[in-house]
Amino acid sequence: MPAFKVEGKVIAGFAAGRTFNSYYPHSGAVLDRLATELDGYERTRGALHFPMEKPLSKKLLKQLVSAKLDLVEGDVALKSKSGSDDMWRSFGLAAPARRALVGAGILTIRDLRQVAPQDLAQLHGIGPKALETLKKCSSAK
Repeated sequence: MPAFKVEGKVIAGFAAGRTFNSYYPHSGAVLDRLATELDGYERTRGALHFPMEKPLSKKLLKQLVSAKLDLVEGDVALKSKSGSDDMWRSFGLAAPARRALVGAGILTIRDLRQVAPQDLAQLHGIGPKALETLKKCSSAK
């Protein structure tokens, strides 16, 4: 199935069937968040089905992608430290940088955006390569 990634995280996938197309947010929570907007569409726990002759609107696609990005960024605030380490690992950060971020309480992209780059550079374990990666992470949306 073709899928789109942002900074190593799968955001959305698409598939075509014989009688309908499907959008896969790779998270049932995305579909739950947009339940009202999805009235009239057939769906399963992890997929949104739509007729071939009636593609999803750009507005709805933006809402679906935005909801998934919110989940990736940590809008679901109950992210554990180990989950955060896995998230930072998915962005390609080495263990010293991941430990530095988690140790400093920077557990989500949202947390990262609240910290000045010069303050990040002061954390033990954050080198030039990690700073570049974190800069990309904090500016992605």
